[in-house]
Amino acid sequence: MYRILAAVGTDIERARTQVEYIRNLPDASTNVAVTIVHSYVEEDDANTPVDESLPPEESDAVIEVRSQLEAHDIEVDKQEIYSPVDRGILDAAEDVGAEQIVIAGRKRTPVGKALFGSTTQSVLLRSDIPVVVTGVPE
Repeated sequence: MYRILAAVGTDIERARTQVEYIRNLPDASTNVAVTIVHSYVEEDDANTPVDESLPPEESDAVIEVRSQLEAHDIEVDKQEIYSPVDRGILDAAEDVGAEQIVIAGRKRTPVGKALFGSTTQSVLLRSDIPVVVTGVPE
């Protein structure tokens, strides 16, 4: 079984690009398993403490990804990440033995990247496994 870690944010349209990529992989319904990760700490609030004893609410994007993948008979499980987002994605990928990370791109201005950092860029630069960045819907 080929294990993919799908790092899903809150934007449903970007999440759909991840589903489209995954479901179009060869033999996805029989040979692909997906672990969805979602950070319950906003990227801008990574230093804000989170009460991990409370169950988080799933974002609409996470619900959409899970239901769409299951509708295509793709095995799915989910993990929450609470650490800084990029580190959480990389740690989760290692924990589940992922062979690939699928993350949705986001349009950001150069100033926005300088002010807030880029989770996608950090994951791309630090990952030891392939990272696929799906397109940004127009």
